Amino acid sequence: MKKLVIAIIAAATISGFSAAAHAQRHLHPHRGQPAHIDTGKLTTAAEARIAATHAALRLDADQEKLWQPVASALRDFTEVRIGRVNARMDAARNNNNTPAVDRETLRRQRADNAAAASEARAKVADAAGPLYKTLNPGQKHLLSSLIRRETAWRHPVLGM
Repeated sequence: MKKLVIAIIAAATISGFSAAAHAQRHLHPHRGQPAHIDTGKLTTAAEARIAATHAALRLDADQEKLWQPVASALRDFTEVRIGRVNARMDAARNNNNTPAVDRETLRRQRADNAAAASEARAKVADAAGPLYKTLNPGQKHLLSSLIRRETAWRHPVLGM
């Protein structure tokens, strides 16, 4: 019985700490303000990943012609994502001055964001299709991992 009580107390303590840490996830560590995310660095990182994958693919002349639409679609998807990040940062900055948003408005915003991301993902798929058909299995794996990483539902660093 004593072990059960200790286990319950430990679990409650751990969950309390994780809930507090989760609640402060996007706050600046010193000021309690929303953390600033440098969208220029996000764009630069995405460009670097696209360029690195392009170099690793070692495309021949025919495949090279099909690469530009893929890279362009991935850049467009990055812009959609950065637009969403900017909107969240603006909302966090203005949060003190605006009344609480009702749940229906939040649902509508999330649906609009999902629709924009879905449209951008479809453009990436449409652009990558012709190139993908010409790749060897190793190249297909590299291209698939880039597309999966760039169009992930949640950003691996930002959690967005």
